[in-house]
Amino acid sequence: MLLCALAACSARHALPPAIPAPPPHVDPEVAAPEPPDPPGRVVVTDTEVHVLEPVRFAPNSAELTPGVQETLVHVAQTLVDDPGILLVEIRGHADRAETDPTTLAQQRADATKAFLVAHQVAPARLMTYDAADSEMHGPIGDIENRRIEVLILDRQED
Repeated sequence: MLLCALAACSARHALPPAIPAPPPHVDPEVAAPEPPDPPGRVVVTDTEVHVLEPVRFAPNSAELTPGVQETLVHVAQTLVDDPGILLVEIRGHADRAETDPTTLAQQRADATKAFLVAHQVAPARLMTYDAADSEMHGPIGDIENRRIEVLILDRQED
């Protein structure tokens, strides 16, 4: 009996259901932040095939890791899709702290070229250059120094 009385009392004095809050105000003048670039995105300029996710190597290695290979697939596709890019230079870099930077830089450029050729880029469109440690981007030992760059040397005029 007491339970029924409490239940009846609480039913008579129950709070009304909650009213949902209005959605937050979105100012149309304020743009949403841009999403990050997808991995391997490539931008072609007049002088460079710029890879937004740089191709970098482990110390004393010219091995193309799976992540680097994924990026290079995008580079290869860009070159295949744009036959107006007649000649590119794959510039290999190495850090002064690495063993034999000159040889290593050339091995990195050669490994990159071989990968691109295996992905349908004509070998005649590719040349390699060992920039070794001559164009360091960071202090000795920095990963920024263990990279390749892809420069456009010749393109078809429109």
